[in-house]
Amino acid sequence: MSSYTPGPWRIGFEDGTGWMDDEDGGWIIGADEEVVVAGGNHDGLKYGVLDEHNGLLIAATPDLLNAAERAYALLRLQAEKRAAQAGSSEVDGFLEPEAVLLQEVLERAVRPEPKKTTPE
Repeated sequence: MSSYTPGPWRIGFEDGTGWMDDEDGGWIIGADEEVVVAGGNHDGLKYGVLDEHNGLLIAATPDLLNAAERAYALLRLQAEKRAAQAGSSEVDGFLEPEAVLLQEVLERAVRPEPKKTTPE
């Protein structure tokens, strides 16, 4: 599995408590109290998570990843059963479009695309 900060994640201030702050944004803190995304000001520029809705989505990421993995596993199992009933060993052709989408998203989430290099 990936080496991301273990969930659940929560929203906090610079001191690791509280919620989002209009002035300094918010932090995303992992289950091990590790900072996932830092918030605050640097030379007058805000950084970190500045919007409450984005913070909520980011904080839900470990749970969303787990749900997506479980949903894909179920859809894959269903495709395997359909393939077996059809006498085929090729499961991918029996995947529902939602399973294909989940597979693509999960691959990007745990194995990011390599950086593109410019031709010389």
